[in-house]
Amino acid sequence: MDIFKPILNLIWEFSGNNDNRRIQKYVEPDDVKQLFDIPYIRDGKRGHLLDIYYPSSVKKGDKLPVIIDVHGGGWMYGYKEVNRPYCIALAQKGFVVVNINYRLAGDEEKVYLDEQLKDCFEAYNWVFENIENYHGDAEKVFLTGDSAGGNLVCLSEAICVRKEYAEFLGVKVPKTRFRAIGATSPVINFTVNNPIVLANRKMVFGDDYKNSACYKHFADFGRVAVKGMAPFYLVTSKGDFVQSQSLECYSVLITNGIDVKFHNWTKDMQIHDFSILKQDSEPGKIIIDEMTRFFKSKIC
Repeated sequence: MDIFKPILNLIWEFSGNNDNRRIQKYVEPDDVKQLFDIPYIRDGKRGHLLDIYYPSSVKKGDKLPVIIDVHGGGWMYGYKEVNRPYCIALAQKGFVVVNINYRLAGDEEKVYLDEQLKDCFEAYNWVFENIENYHGDAEKVFLTGDSAGGNLVCLSEAICVRKEYAEFLGVKVPKTRFRAIGATSPVINFTVNNPIVLANRKMVFGDDYKNSACYKHFADFGRVAVKGMAPFYLVTSKGDFVQSQSLECYSVLITNGIDVKFHNWTKDMQIHDFSILKQDSEPGKIIIDEMTRFFKSKIC
């Protein structure tokens, strides 16, 4: 960790500066209602807050389908604000969107992946229990995540199906299943030897990761994935520096007989997370439209 942490800090400092410039240029729409900093755990921590967005045109008694979004950032960077323009674009498609925080790896609490998954499940359960107060339909909930968030949502859906993993984590699985999962450029396998994985492995699982029960359980989504998981919408791009992980994710899903729509963007060199970071670009709009149509097709 001593070798990679300063490098990772520089990478995420650079990303943070880019995100700040991107968000400052964002033009606020007038057709989406925004509610900020709602605690899903009342402990005063930033990592336990969420935002809610829904179309301003919603009427009393309306119940819209719901999307929960889990931001990326290498497990050690980012907050919900980074994904706010993207989540607002999803809300404009007729959804109530819940944009969640979770505690970050590498902070003073020594948070690792298992604690982040616990945070996610606390947020999921809050949504299922409370979202009808915000025009959401708790019977029609979808889950999305990008990059590290893609890892968290992939693992979350597997945990919802394989109760032994829920017991290992000590989390309550929502009684209602997610209708579908959206995974954008997910990083799913820490067992491969490449610089990106090596840089993050100790941050995510601890210095002694080889003896970590969390690492043994969750380092490879391919070992956790199982038949019976919800349908997936999966997206990557030719310019995605972790494209190989998305290709592996697709293989895992197909092998397990999961209904999956895979968009591997090859028209040009779109960057990692392009539909999140450039939600108003033509490629971003295409992916957002395609994913939300896929979600709506899963509403019976």
